[in-house]
Amino acid sequence: MDSTGWKEFVEDNPDRVAGDTADGKEPGPRISEHTDQPLESEIQIDVVQWARAAQSYRPALTLLHSTPNEGMVDMHPATARKRKRMGIVSGVPDLCLPVPSGEWPTLYLELKREGEDLRPEQYEILQALQQEGVAVEVAWTAEQAIWAITHYLDTPETFLSGY
Repeated sequence: MDSTGWKEFVEDNPDRVAGDTADGKEPGPRISEHTDQPLESEIQIDVVQWARAAQSYRPALTLLHSTPNEGMVDMHPATARKRKRMGIVSGVPDLCLPVPSGEWPTLYLELKREGEDLRPEQYEILQALQQEGVAVEVAWTAEQAIWAITHYLDTPETFLSGY
């Protein structure tokens, strides 16, 4: 995807992107003004803990898994280079549920901390997944993510893929 699609997304969704990403440059980290807001990793842990607890009555949740893109910045540069050679792709959503539901072959979830926005490469990957017929969703809370997962599994005919 070229930057034209990103620019159109920014224009159509100013509340969904950081102002510093509109030019397509890599933004710096954005910290929420509210220190009581959970970190993205804490949201992801809450979602995964819910899924593990619910898998006895929702067996499909045993397949919910994380994509290993988190923490590349904190890695030793040689380890980060090796992981890239192994197939790590910047912008891939945080969680994947590779279970067909209705017309959807799988669900990808991008998790964000409240006050954080999509980066251009995340938008591009979400758009590419959606163009391939994959369900995608962005959630800023664990409750939103859990709602998306249950809606995807329980009522796929009304699930609207999008971000």
